[in-house]
Amino acid sequence: LLGLVHLHEQRCAESLPYLERAHGRLPRNPLYCLNLGRALECLGRPEEAIARYREAAALRPDDLATGGKLALLLQTTGQQEEAVVEYRRLIGLQPGNAGLHNNLGNALQAMGRPEEAERALREAVRLAPESADAHRNLANVLLFEGEFQQAEALVRRSIELAPDAAAGYYNLGNVLPRMFR
Repeated sequence: LLGLVHLHEQRCAESLPYLERAHGRLPRNPLYCLNLGRALECLGRPEEAIARYREAAALRPDDLATGGKLALLLQTTGQQEEAVVEYRRLIGLQPGNAGLHNNLGNALQAMGRPEEAERALREAVRLAPESADAHRNLANVLLFEGEFQQAEALVRRSIELAPDAAAGYYNLGNVLPRMFR
């Protein structure tokens, strides 16, 4: 319990011995695996965190939160192919989750697979038409593909949805000059 309190308060180094001890006693407890992974991630030890998240996901394969943490950390550490596999597995569990489609699209775009990224992101926009992030991410893919007018329309929609988000204006600044070349 003390390890969780420290972890909740972002005192990750202090939480680690408690969480390691709990995991050592019950290594097949998915929550212990997950919490140890969170502490390791917080401490900047992503490969160890990924190993614990994998354990937790194997123990609770239907848990979207655990699989999502795993996929996102894989993605942020440049392990895009593995992230794509995990996002697709999670989409199989919850096909209507726009966030999963959005993250899948981002991973595919990072891998240089814009056609697949576009499909995933169009699905994210379809599922969550109010998501400024999904609109911006789809705009980025279309910008890469040279579809400037579609990209501009999506960026402008993202700004309508989230007028206080600087990312929309930044993206608009990337789109407009390309339209007039």
